[in-house]
Order: sequence, then structure tokens, then C-alpha cells
Amino acid sequence: MGSAAGCTPPIAPEHRRIAGLDYRPLFIERNLLFCGRGNLLFGLEPAALSEEMLDSQRRIDRGYFEGFDAAIFCTDRHAATIYHTEAAAPLILAGDYIGFLPEHYARRWVEESRMRALAPERYAFDAHFCLISRKERADDQRVRLLIRAFGQG
Repeated sequence: MGSAAGCTPPIAPEHRRIAGLDYRPLFIERNLLFCGRGNLLFGLEPAALSEEMLDSQRRIDRGYFEGFDAAIFCTDRHAATIYHTEAAAPLILAGDYIGFLPEHYARRWVEESRMRALAPERYAFDAHFCLISRKERADDQRVRLLIRAFGQG
């Protein structure tokens, strides 16, 4: 299988391409803007939400997406930067921050009425996940097995 035993290619969101790497699409993850029950926006109807209201909130930036939400908000001001999705949930649940989370990841808190999506028809984006490997390893057996496991090959 090659000289890098145990080196499985990463599965990551494709937010930019790097020369020399091969990107194999695997799945799309829907992300929505969430707030926690203690947040002032929690009880507002989607139509009542304004960009000014959202800009006044403490927003979470997902540092690894490099400005993914610049087209969504009026400003790029963030109160916290995280590098793991799991780090955003406690901040949102506490009611002090708003931020994007994968819809499937937040589902249990939404069902428990501890979190809600804010105007999901307006504040959403799709993260395209890929299997990423060096181009010279694109046909590696591990890469082929992973692609097959995701039903893509």
C-alpha cells in the first residue's frame, strides 16, 4: 500500500484547492446559523430578524473556512474563532454566541428546544466534503476503499 503505512487521506471540507492534491467529492453537509435558548434572538420569528440584529450578536468564526460567511453578514467581525465544529456548540448552547453548525449535528439540541436555526432559508451554506490525497496517491488502495465506502465509486 505504499511507504506511508497508516497514513489515511483526510476527509475535509473543500474550501480551497491546493496544487498537488487530489479532491474526490464524498458528501455535502448543510450548515445553518444557530442560537441557544438563552439568546435574545431565540424567540424571534425569522421575518423579524435583521442583518443589524445579527451583526450585534457575538458571532463564531470557523477559522478553517477562511471567511466563509463574508457574503452572508454585513461585517466580518467575530467574537470567537474555533477550529473544530464541536467547540462551537457549547458557546451557542450557553446563549452568548450565534454560529453555524451542521444541521445534523445540531438536531438533538433543536429537538430539545435548547437551540434553534435563525432564518434557515436565508442563513445557510453547504460544505462540500472531499477525500483529499496527494495526486500521486490518488489510486492508492485506501483511497479507493474509502471512496467505495461512501458509495462514490
